[in-house]
Amino acid sequence: MLLTAGLGHCIRLWNTRDGSCIKSFMHHSLPVVAAIAWMPDSKRFISGGQDRHIYMMGIDGQQIRTWPCPRVSDLIVSPDGKHMVVSCEECVLKIYNLESSSTEPESMYVASRQRAGEERDQYR
Repeated sequence: MLLTAGLGHCIRLWNTRDGSCIKSFMHHSLPVVAAIAWMPDSKRFISGGQDRHIYMMGIDGQQIRTWPCPRVSDLIVSPDGKHMVVSCEECVLKIYNLESSSTEPESMYVASRQRAGEERDQYR
């Protein structure tokens, strides 16, 4: 199976053997879904985009969890499925503990520019 996302609010689940679309997911409220990642069990996935939310969904269409977040540009799930790293607007990386019920990040990394050509890193 393959997941695709992009413009049009839609994430599609594809059958890689015959090229057919198995299911479409329309849970994002703004048109750009910027990032999507499988959970290790291949039965769930996480997506994020312009609508300021991250969603964990089952391939059956069930919405499992939601996290508020600034606009997402990319995300990845750890190989053990315990953490998610999200790249957000404003040069922010957020690390979430997926085993926790909290919607707040476990830690956050902010990179900001002091002047052209020089970067300063800050931890929160």
